Formats: sequence, structure tokens, C-alpha cells
Amino acid sequence: MKIVVALTLSLLILVNPLSAHEARDCDLSVFCFEIVRTFNKPVIFSFDKMGEENMLLVKVYSGQGGYDWGQVETRLVRELEDKQVAKLEQLLAAALNLPDSVEGGLDGSMWYLTVPRHGSYLRVGYWTPTYKPEDRQLQDFYNFGMYLWEISKVTNHDVGDLY
Repeated sequence: MKIVVALTLSLLILVNPLSAHEARDCDLSVFCFEIVRTFNKPVIFSFDKMGEENMLLVKVYSGQGGYDWGQVETRLVRELEDKQVAKLEQLLAAALNLPDSVEGGLDGSMWYLTVPRHGSYLRVGYWTPTYKPEDRQLQDFYNFGMYLWEISKVTNHDVGDLY
């Protein structure tokens, strides 16, 4: 087993040929995106292409991301239109242009993106991309996460504020 970890304050890149995502029940086909907020319910988005169908799977946990995640309390499945998939793929490609380094913080959130890469996984995580995304070279990553939030139709009422 080969594991490579590079850590720069709040930039995490993990390549693991087994499964970087299994610890959090992430269904990974095309990508998995996790929004883990310290004091609110964690949310996981997984995108899967099943033949002609393009499915966005959303899991909302009952706990708090900075503490105990709890159990999956809500599972949503959204079939995406071709134009949504095209935009999602464009935003994903842009989100994978990784910044050189980014600042971190304490409380807030971590947003993680996991994608299959050459028989392994690429996993990146950033602290609170909603905080000054342009100044921190996270605008593309932020845009990707916000678009997922929008098309999933998860609401702040369901899971708490997005940060």
C-alpha cells in the first residue's frame, strides 16, 4: 500500500490506492464532495453516472462535523439534466486547479473533494472556502461547492448555514 500525504496548514492532498472515502460512507464514482462544518450537520455529495442517468446523491448526517457526525438522517437522490452535468464537469475541472497554498483557521468548516486518479484517489480539503475565496485562490473550488449546494436543493433549514 502506498500512501502519500502533503499537508500545508489546511491544504490536504491524499492519494490512497485503497479508499480515502470509505471512512465517511462516501459513494464515489465520478467525485465525492464533503462539507464538514464544525457546529452543523455534515453533508456529502456524490456524483454517479449510471448509463444514461446522471445522479447526485446527497447524505446529511445528524451530528456536528467537528464532533460526532452521528448517523445518516437524510438521503436524497437528484437526477441531473445534461446541462447541469456539463456545468458540473466544467466547475469540477476548474476546482482541480489547486492553489499553491492557502491559509487555515480554527472553527468553521472543511470542504473536501475526492476524485479517482490513476487507480488511486486524489483528495483535497480546504478550511472554510466561503471566507475570502478570491484572496485565497479558492474561487473555483468555492464555485464548485456552491453549485452542488444549489442543484442538490438542500436548504439551510435542513442542515444549518453554509460556511
